[in-house]
Amino acid sequence: MAAKIRVRLFFQYQEHGPQGRGDFDWELAPGTRVEQVLSDLGLPDETKVVLINGRQAGPGQVLQANDLLVVFPPVEGG
Repeated sequence: MAAKIRVRLFFQYQEHGPQGRGDFDWELAPGTRVEQVLSDLGLPDETKVVLINGRQAGPGQVLQANDLLVVFPPVEGG
């Protein structure tokens, strides 16, 4: 049974969402990991800031129904 999550992509990552939207629902199979969603969306392999329900998440974390997945590009500063 598929689970639905909410995805929010920020800055240049928004172009990877459906129709270029940065805020959308995504259906996934049980046991789907963060890394699979990022790959399916075609996000670059650079380091990202990934949050699930407001907490930092790693690529191997399994997503659950109704999770909020937020992805930011790498933070640059100087």
